[in-house]
Amino acid sequence: EEFNYIKNDGQKICLQAMFTDDAGKHGEVIKLH
Repeated sequence: EEFNYIKNDGQKICLQAMFTDDAGKHGEVIKLH
């Protein structure tokens, strides 16, 4: 649900990863990138 904007802006991915405290989610964000 929070990854729906990833396709919109790649830069937001970095922000999300930093904001995310979950290591697992961080990895998912990188994978999507």
